[in-house]
Amino acid sequence: MQTRTGRGDEILASGCDMPSVLLDTIKEEQALLDAARTRLEEREAEIALKEETVDLKSARLEELRQELSRLLERSEAQQTDDLNRLVALYSAMKPADAARIMDDLDLEVTVLVLGTMRERDAAPIMAGLSEIRARAISKIMLERAQLPGDQDLTGIKLR
Repeated sequence: MQTRTGRGDEILASGCDMPSVLLDTIKEEQALLDAARTRLEEREAEIALKEETVDLKSARLEELRQELSRLLERSEAQQTDDLNRLVALYSAMKPADAARIMDDLDLEVTVLVLGTMRERDAAPIMAGLSEIRARAISKIMLERAQLPGDQDLTGIKLR
């Protein structure tokens, strides 16, 4: 067996180094991939935690929405019951007495009560109100069926 020295040996020697350089490069790439994989796993864990937090907050918001809805329904039912009691009270009064009280009653309450009453009961009370108050109530009752932008409540005098 004959060994040659010269250019062939240099190539062979550098060829032997090549696998070591290639192996080091592969190890570096593997380390970079491992670091990227770790960052990706951490990011996925963060996202999963945030999704869980959002789901919990969403569930809590839904619970609050349902509770608020129940409270509103209860409040509206109570307000309707109260209004019906007022209507029954004023309907049971003599029209002149009811008109005297309603002349000084809050305008919104007066409109609600008279608007809820049967016309037969409300008419004598309206007749007993001051003319200015009766006109204001009539206009408000007429305009309240309009959309807010279409309502024209200008010129209403209360006294």
